[in-house]
Amino acid sequence: MSLNIYSSILDVPEGMKVIRSNNSFFNSFTKLNNSDFEKTVLRDIDDATFVSPDLVIGRFIKAGAVYKSTLSTGVKTILNIEKHPDLCFDMLECGKNVLYKLCDLSSGNAILKNTLIAYPGKGVPCDIKYRGKLYKDFGAFISDFYNDIDEKVSDEYALLPKFFN
Repeated sequence: MSLNIYSSILDVPEGMKVIRSNNSFFNSFTKLNNSDFEKTVLRDIDDATFVSPDLVIGRFIKAGAVYKSTLSTGVKTILNIEKHPDLCFDMLECGKNVLYKLCDLSSGNAILKNTLIAYPGKGVPCDIKYRGKLYKDFGAFISDFYNDIDEKVSDEYALLPKFFN
């Protein structure tokens, strides 16, 4: 199975539930389990460590263990994608540090709309399916993704004269 990426909510398969409020969904339905992927995400993005299914120790160690609800939206989103592969999550609020973690997922569903991801270069492995094509190189995925966005933006600009005449 691969991570499926959609550039629009219209591309999401009919019947698949789309989650836009990643914070609320995570706080209510996602439990931490201290998996290797989770450890990496917590450490790399929020400088946090697992304590229990509901608690983490974050950047401010003196605060002690805090509820998982204090994690960033990006961490919540990437963990939602990993732990709930049958749902589709909107990544609108995710920063580039989270977007690079897409390479580490091999299942799930995500919507990326007009998102800026810096080109990581060739040879960064991934398992991403986009527009029916399977990508094993993150750079190749990014290249095709941006070409599609350029086409969409060009199409939208072509419509502008219609609104100003």
